[in-house]
Amino acid sequence: MDYVALFYCLSNLKKPESYVDFFQQNEKFIVGDVKVAVSFYLDYYRQHKSFPDFPTVVNSLGIDVSGFSLENIAMYYGSSETATGILWEKFQREISSIELRSLESQLITEVNEEAKKKILAEYTRKVVSGSVDLTEVVTRDTDISMQQDAHLNNPDGLVFPLAKMTEEYGSLPLGHSLTILAPPGAFKTTAALNIVFLNSVARDKRCLYIFLEDVVKDYQKKIFSRFTLAYSGINKIHKDVLLRGTDDPGVKAIIAEEEARYIEMRKGAIYYTNLSGISKEPLYFVQQLAKIINEYNIDYVVVDHVQKLGAFVPPRMNKYEYMNQMVSNISACALGQFNSRVFSPIFLSQMTKETIKKGNKTEGRFEVSDCAEVAALERDSVYIMSLWTNDQLKAAGEVKYQLLKARNGITVSDPIKTYVQPEYSYFGDVTGLQDVYSPMALHDNFATSDFARELDL
Repeated sequence: MDYVALFYCLSNLKKPESYVDFFQQNEKFIVGDVKVAVSFYLDYYRQHKSFPDFPTVVNSLGIDVSGFSLENIAMYYGSSETATGILWEKFQREISSIELRSLESQLITEVNEEAKKKILAEYTRKVVSGSVDLTEVVTRDTDISMQQDAHLNNPDGLVFPLAKMTEEYGSLPLGHSLTILAPPGAFKTTAALNIVFLNSVARDKRCLYIFLEDVVKDYQKKIFSRFTLAYSGINKIHKDVLLRGTDDPGVKAIIAEEEARYIEMRKGAIYYTNLSGISKEPLYFVQQLAKIINEYNIDYVVVDHVQKLGAFVPPRMNKYEYMNQMVSNISACALGQFNSRVFSPIFLSQMTKETIKKGNKTEGRFEVSDCAEVAALERDSVYIMSLWTNDQLKAAGEVKYQLLKARNGITVSDPIKTYVQPEYSYFGDVTGLQDVYSPMALHDNFATSDFARELDL
């Protein structure tokens, strides 16, 4: 927590009253040097009805500002107003966490059952409400804009890699969820990584990738390969070279050069986590997820994949109850419940054996009810997309998709072919956005590259 930046922002407030109220109500939970500073602000406010200017604070309290600069605020937050909002939210969450820990301690030590019930009720209220003032989170209908910009022109939306969905819906607005339903080997992770590339490499969105099937380095290498396909021309790098490694000095030099360009050109941010260190209990999990979302300003979350959550089932639940509860909680969190910022969840889900057999008989024709193993996906998702392929389609670099559910528009009942180039984690057909060659041109180009010779292709 950057307390120096927080106090700088507080000193610039024109209306500090609501901040004063919070300080007064929670002063007992604030400790150390921060408590000294808060007391100084409160004392100054009682005399002057305003907060002290920052130089006065620094001189009076002897605050070390050697690592502080206004340029850092501009670089990290964009403006003093934005910084105030973000830092104040973080500070409130810290105080709320201390308060909850205090209540937990009281629950452990209290022996009177009636007193325990009161403490538990207060604890539950704090957890559910997030200790926020409801007057600050309720929006009047007169405050809602009716401007109808196309989602594609909305910088908050996530770009689809598919032309049909882009034409119909523009982009995926924050708060809307997408489920990608597919058999094993039908490129659902490739589709997800392509969404990550479009939105967190080519654009400035921030992604949290919950990985349950692979290791972080492999995901990173696949996205890097996707970057080289779009931006590196003849230096595009086959993902298998990155995954397997190489001793060729020339190839290593190219990889290092392209990696430097990738770091420089990447516009967004990608964070990875699994369930290590996070509670496996659905309610506690989603509370911790909300903190991560807020801490890192996450725009969308990828869960890869839902069925892998079954490895963490608590003894009191069965696998299906657990997966459904986790999906429901994440979907609720995405809408801003549990005091998180609004984000878009993208769930990857594996089809059952029966559904796969059905798809093989119908050549990739599915129904929304094929999500039945995890019914929460069918209930909570705004969009559900299915993928299907076979050996013939794979050889042609193709995969079929349907849009099984679209809450705000038309579905796509007849399977449509799109392109896949798994060696570069390429999926989709929006060439204007993806800035790549056609799959056939890619294959011809790749067949003559140094990397093809490296792999004996």
